[in-house]
Amino acid sequence: MRAIYLNIMNTLELTVPVGYVDLNYVVTRIHEKIQPLKSEGQSVLFLLDNVEQFTAGNGKEGKNLKAAFVQFLGRLSEFDSKDKKTALKLLLTSRTQLQDANNVENFEVKSLESSSSEKILLFKGITNVIHTRRIN
Repeated sequence: MRAIYLNIMNTLELTVPVGYVDLNYVVTRIHEKIQPLKSEGQSVLFLLDNVEQFTAGNGKEGKNLKAAFVQFLGRLSEFDSKDKKTALKLLLTSRTQLQDANNVENFEVKSLESSSSEKILLFKGITNVIHTRRIN
């Protein structure tokens, strides 16, 4: 979890102390960072991509990492501001469903058809798109 904590703190441009970094420290710093946004009435969205890396592991280590990650998400989404929960939303992408977590809504997103993907890429000016047809 240390690598996850350090990555998130670095992304938010928060100072990372030398030595031990724990859940409470990280959550407190993140809440302090988003507090000014909340004071201005803005909502906050965290997008965490490919979370199956932390939730799909097998064995003791995989289960421990998943439990720690789910605990982190739970603590992160609780924002104690006079007993009100924040409008902080967490959007997770994963190739597997996140189970054993509270307040989770799973949505399956289908992949785009090749022609749709090509149109998007060509529209963005990417011209080296090679058309190949997949047979399902």
